This record gives sequence, C-alpha cells and structure tokens, in this order.
Amino acid sequence: MAGNDDKVWQVVDFLNTVPGSGSGAWFEVYGDRPVPPCPQIGILPWTWAEVIKFFVQYFLGISPSHDGYVKIEPRLLSGLDTVKATVRVHKVKLDLTIVKVAPESRGMVFNEKFTPGDDGCFVFKIPDSDSKIELRV
Repeated sequence: MAGNDDKVWQVVDFLNTVPGSGSGAWFEVYGDRPVPPCPQIGILPWTWAEVIKFFVQYFLGISPSHDGYVKIEPRLLSGLDTVKATVRVHKVKLDLTIVKVAPESRGMVFNEKFTPGDDGCFVFKIPDSDSKIELRV
C-alpha cells in the first residue's frame, strides 16, 4: 500500500466493479483479445486468496507467530474510521474492531480491559478462548 491510499481505493474499486467481481472469479484479460473472435477465457477464482491476504495481513495487520503470540498493526485507509472483522487465529476466534481515535485515547481494549498504547502496533499472547478486541488507533 506504501501510503498511497488513492491508488489502493482505485484497485479495490476496480476489483469490485469489473465483470465477475461479484463471484470473485475475475477474467484473466480485460480488453481486446489478440486472436479474435475468441471470447475472454481464463477465469481466476484463486485470486480470492490474494484479496483475503491483502485484508488480513496488510489492511488489518494480523501476523500470528508460531510461539503463541499475535501482532496486529492495522493500516486503515483514508476515509475509513471503523473496521470490524472476525478472524480465526489458531483455534481462537477474535472479534476485532479497529477505530480511529484522538492520540490521547489510543490503545487496546482486550476483553473489556483497556491498555493504553500509542505506536499502532499491538502484540499479545493468543487467548485460550474466543475474545473481543478493540484497537484504538
């Protein structure tokens, strides 16, 4: 994303509006075919994995580790003030809410307990049971 929110929004909008986007099966080529009259072929349903990776790893910033910890370093695009997601990390379901707030209110609410923090990176041990997390960034 490299800090260029306008380009990210442009790509997300493209993926959301081109033919096939509703099913997540984009065509391999959009444009003139070099060998007319061949129709567009080469539907790419596997692209969903890349879209999911974008949202989970780069947008939500979730990085689980093998040693029982998870790091969440969200990057909300311009125009988004709140994001909600439910993700499974190992065997635990995390109900995640990310909210943009004033700098003095930043931190993490983990199962209703607030921990202040201002760097936008949250590292914690993966809980033993399903949990609710609110990140205030």
